[in-house]
Amino acid sequence: MKALFSAALVSLAAVAAPVGACGEKPEPVPEVTSEPQSARDQILERAREALQRGVADEAIARVTPLVRERPDDYEARVILAGAEVLAGRAEDGLRDANLALSVNARKPDAWITKSAALSALGELDQAIEAAERAVEKEPKHQGALTNLAVLYGMAKKTAKQKATLEALVALDDDDLASRMALVRLAIAEADMPTAERLCKEIVARNPRYAEAQVVLAAAAYDREDYGDALERARIALTVRGDDEKSHLLLEASFYVTVSAELTCAHGARPWKDEDVAQVLTRVRDRFGLSGVSTFYELDETFGPQENVQKRIARAAKKLCPDAP
Repeated sequence: MKALFSAALVSLAAVAAPVGACGEKPEPVPEVTSEPQSARDQILERAREALQRGVADEAIARVTPLVRERPDDYEARVILAGAEVLAGRAEDGLRDANLALSVNARKPDAWITKSAALSALGELDQAIEAAERAVEKEPKHQGALTNLAVLYGMAKKTAKQKATLEALVALDDDDLASRMALVRLAIAEADMPTAERLCKEIVARNPRYAEAQVVLAAAAYDREDYGDALERARIALTVRGDDEKSHLLLEASFYVTVSAELTCAHGARPWKDEDVAQVLTRVRDRFGLSGVSTFYELDETFGPQENVQKRIARAAKKLCPDAP
């Protein structure tokens, strides 16, 4: 629930300065003056900061007196509702979101908060309806679109989730999280060309995006490009050193590469220890590897696998096509 509501926090953080509706000219930025911040604005700022930090009780304590004093203060009521949802008080959050909507139903923030409250209460269809209303109010609101994409995913509405994620990417070319969500959808549909294309777009913008590098490493292993698989798995492990899939891809690719080079240079097994050591060093140096299990440990894991042995044979044939 907190993961879903995190996008709403983006909206709440910006509620004091909403952008114009889609296609409208934004309001001019007010001139900076030396006028001190009002007591109300100070309360809202500190409550909003507490909410962004995830400290719901502090946000509630700060904004509740203001809401009592000003029941029709839209911003204060939305922040209170959001903090209540984050604190696990979804029914209170829903009540205050509805009260905020009774003050102003034209802005997306209260609709986002209402959606989060309804989701926490298990009312997924109503949560989606509220999230859709938020997007209707401001079609380019990233927080609203993000919440809606999550809810569509929960409801298994894949086509709508995909369209919403694509809208997020169109809004922000550097929205790598939405691109990665599209990758997961493509993989679920066995559309690997699309998954690879999106992952390449991601790593072009951030080479250390580990999840995308793992997908690309797996794709490289599948097409028997072991050098590419090694490099991408290595990069992923520099970011997420305990990632099991990255370790498996790196070690399997390393094992096939070493075995293929040994086969080319020294024929079929058994191989001399000094020959194994020489090829191991060469491959490690070529790819900048460290911490890879010894060849004999990998041999116990991968050696008995028939598909791996077939990979080795094909890789050796590519390395030395004229060998008998």
